[in-house]
Amino acid sequence: MAYKEMFFVQVYEFDKKGRLALGRSYECDDVDHAKRRAETASIKLPGAIAFSQMVNAEIGDAEEPTLLAVYGQVPKEVRAAA
Repeated sequence: MAYKEMFFVQVYEFDKKGRLALGRSYECDDVDHAKRRAETASIKLPGAIAFSQMVNAEIGDAEEPTLLAVYGQVPKEVRAAA
């Protein structure tokens, strides 16, 4: 199986100490779906990102993700990648 471009949303939440922390991630159908879902998630949560990644599930390999959109509060290092 060849590499396939996949689309994801990663949400960020506040932990018990009030720091940004990873929340759930979601697989999306396409780039527009990922951006819409990230934007919608950022209304109720501190922040979210949409990204794509080339994945080869057969061999368990993935290339570096490509950031598509940033909404709300996310870690500085994530925003710097934008």
